[in-house]
Amino acid sequence: MELKLDKTQVLQELSVLQGVVERRTTIPILSKILMEAADSRLNMTATDLDMTIMTSCPATVDGEGRMALESRVFQELVRNLPEESFTISQDRDKVRIVSGRFRSEMTAADASEYPTVPDPPESGSYALPLDVFQLMVQRVAFAITKDDPKFQLNGALVKLLPGEIEIAATDGHRLAVVRAKAPEMEVPFEQQLFPRKLLEEISRFAEETVVFSAGENHLGFKIGDRHVISRVVELRFPQYERVIVRDNPNRVRIGREEFLAS
Repeated sequence: MELKLDKTQVLQELSVLQGVVERRTTIPILSKILMEAADSRLNMTATDLDMTIMTSCPATVDGEGRMALESRVFQELVRNLPEESFTISQDRDKVRIVSGRFRSEMTAADASEYPTVPDPPESGSYALPLDVFQLMVQRVAFAITKDDPKFQLNGALVKLLPGEIEIAATDGHRLAVVRAKAPEMEVPFEQQLFPRKLLEEISRFAEETVVFSAGENHLGFKIGDRHVISRVVELRFPQYERVIVRDNPNRVRIGREEFLAS
């Protein structure tokens, strides 16, 4: 297998994968990314077994193949290449990288040892502006706990309703709920718990829309040409609606800046 690649395009996709690559793990293969060359594309996958990100970039492919490379080592090597284009060639477990006069070798892990990656759930047409979803996550992020042993508090509950989306988060002391308009169409799920790590990864993308989908065991998010897949969390979120007073007719609207200044 031999590939000709563009340095900038590869680095852009590698940066997308780094958030899901395990830095400290008892399963060494999870610190690697799976690379598959086919149909003039280099497909790259990273997973921590709960969340998977799939992305790709253009490539000139001479012989299809698969390999697993140490993610951070490969990213650092590509970042420091002297030329904008470079080639990767594989001979069994040896991978050679050439850019101009620069030459380097890496050891590739057996791609067959890489965990089985779930297929993205079939995408429907339920799409939201990505910046709106990211803004909603920002509004509730302060109420998502980071170190609570109750896993259901380490995320946010996302409710999809025809015409509306609601996101709620609580750490047991604070509660944040935000709503926004959404498409008037059939929803892929009614409510799901999104882990904090999933929300953080979706917040890193800069595309225009995110398309939601759901399967029996996984949630799918199509963001541009990339796919994010997350395992369904089978935990009950606290019944936060009970603490929200809905029948009190009194409302007070104050300016945020003035309130902070006080």
